[in-house]
Amino acid sequence: MSESTQAHSALLSSCGVFQQPDLSMVEWAHDHPTAKVFHVKRSGDPMTVREMLDLHQPYYLKREKDLLQYLNRFESDFPRFYEIRKVGRHYLQLFERVGRETLAQRVARKGPLKPKQVKRLLKNMLSTLKAVHETGFVHARITPNNILCGIETPRRRKKRFYLENWSHAIVARKNFETELLLGEQTYTAPERLNGRYDPFGDLYQLGCVLYFALTGQHIYGLKGDETVFEQLYVHAYRSPVKLKKLHKAWRALIVWLTQKDPQKRPGLVDLADWLQGGPVPKAVRKQTKQLKREQQRDRAVPLPADPLTELADAHFAYAQFKKANLMEAKHEWASAYNLYESLANQGYNRALCAQARMLSQGHGVDVDLMEAINLYQRAYQQGNPYAAFALGQLVDKGAQGTNAEGALKRVKADHAKAEQLYEFAAMRGHLPSQYALGICYLQGHGVTPNRNKAKSWLQLAATYGHASARRVLKKLVSSELQSEKEPV
Repeated sequence: MSESTQAHSALLSSCGVFQQPDLSMVEWAHDHPTAKVFHVKRSGDPMTVREMLDLHQPYYLKREKDLLQYLNRFESDFPRFYEIRKVGRHYLQLFERVGRETLAQRVARKGPLKPKQVKRLLKNMLSTLKAVHETGFVHARITPNNILCGIETPRRRKKRFYLENWSHAIVARKNFETELLLGEQTYTAPERLNGRYDPFGDLYQLGCVLYFALTGQHIYGLKGDETVFEQLYVHAYRSPVKLKKLHKAWRALIVWLTQKDPQKRPGLVDLADWLQGGPVPKAVRKQTKQLKREQQRDRAVPLPADPLTELADAHFAYAQFKKANLMEAKHEWASAYNLYESLANQGYNRALCAQARMLSQGHGVDVDLMEAINLYQRAYQQGNPYAAFALGQLVDKGAQGTNAEGALKRVKADHAKAEQLYEFAAMRGHLPSQYALGICYLQGHGVTPNRNKAKSWLQLAATYGHASARRVLKKLVSSELQSEKEPV
């Protein structure tokens, strides 16, 4: 065992993978932000285990499991998914082992791939993405760290590249999830800044990965120490660096795949045609020749000191929403409300919820509870857990207020409906909803009392930092211990 592996084993000895009696020869492979990956053997068969790190979103964990089970039907395109196990606070995903290193690890060890290998990478990814996109999902996180260098089957020894880590996969339509930008964004399609993401976004990321495979560098020269908004800025504005080092056919393909406008990118059929010698559009070839001037400009102009403001001033919705957040935090109510309202009118889901919150609280605008409820409903229907929780609170307690015409309206208390809204949000990782749902089960509020379910939801919220859940859980445990001590 290498020194690196020994260090990881020492650090991770409490992980669930080490607690499984049927898993042996445990060896750390690599890490993702959402999982740790190990190579193991089960009954002598080599397997890969992904230990999930973020468990506070049961809905997404189940959706990923269902997607993985569905993808098993495409045997040559995906490592076979065997099962998922719950071990204490851990979830383990068990897969067929098809490779030992990621594309990022392979390039770091041996340098860029040969063009023939990159063509195989492209061919394999097209087959994989065709299967995924036809289900209505997109991967949404295609990076060198999420591509495995492997073999098609242990028997045939045919080399193949596999796309892994489906924890970020989302439904390919505009909704609350497409607006979320979590963690580093070094391979993010620019349209995600406006809350949009569809299969063309996956192809943009694939273009960035192909560039990395050919050069060993990031397509826009990112080093990994940039801020999130610097990363987003280069995807919105910069051109690929050092394209002249590539063969002209690859140059044109990379430019085609990484068009800022998703409608100008190729589709899967276009890319399959390119692999057979098909052409790149004339406009793209012309653009590729003109990129030298843009590259010289990019090198001469440093990244802006305040990329958030630059992006917000250019009317990118995500940046504007973040600017409105900052205004609200400074109690610049009117400015924040106006920006939220503008974004909400454009259909930006998170702004609908923020505008509703300000209307219900009377921050920067007269209180209009009925309009707030309407906005919350619209946001909730697109999957927003924050809106579901806010609606749950209003329905739980009952509410009354005036509408825009000054007429008094009343919302009757409906504890059962409130519980449904809390559960919707709780399943999607909203900690206050998990706490509220635990209290509902503890008190029989809209549901049949169930102490075990109450403890389960409170424990989940407490584990991820909800202070009230910790206090209630502590009292519950204390009362149970006291009951055990009392004589019968």
